[in-house]
Amino acid sequence: MKNQSTNKNTSTIKKSIHSLGEYLQLADWTFSLILAFIFKTLIFIFLIFISLASIYFEFLNIFKYQNILSDVSTAEIVFFISFLLLLKRYYTYSKQTSLRWWNIIITPFLWHGKFILTNLVFACFLLLLYSFEYKTIQSLILQNKNISQFLSLASILLSLYISVPSRSFIINQEIIQLNVEKTNKPEEIKTEKGFENAL
Repeated sequence: MKNQSTNKNTSTIKKSIHSLGEYLQLADWTFSLILAFIFKTLIFIFLIFISLASIYFEFLNIFKYQNILSDVSTAEIVFFISFLLLLKRYYTYSKQTSLRWWNIIITPFLWHGKFILTNLVFACFLLLLYSFEYKTIQSLILQNKNISQFLSLASILLSLYISVPSRSFIINQEIIQLNVEKTNKPEEIKTEKGFENAL
């Protein structure tokens, strides 16, 4: 009797330890997923923020003297024309897909934010090659002002160009339409046969 009771006690202890281990594993798994979600959200917000801030300051830089035509250079006119063409291209491609409007709006900003981060890392690497004196950094910025503006405008155009949705979304939509057409055809045939029988 004692052996049976001790066996029951050990089995219940093993079960409780096993269930406790499962609960701990589930809690650890959930906590890691929550942390991953928080970090993804923070990165998402940061990329959108730096993209919007960069575009805002770039437009301020273009129209800094508040004379609309005299402020804009030839390169900036080319940028605006290219931007409008790429925006129309992006809209026509995105319209054919099953993507939500939210994803269509956000995707170019995410790509632009990634480009800005890449440019910042590259700029920090270049600054490391020089001394950290204020005059040296200021002279570098002034010397490469046109290059930095060109990179900024090019990153906007490139982010809009590569933000086009994948063709898989278009193919999925076409498959759905074909399935709808296939399901509708037998009903049309049945109604036609029924009409013939009635005659």
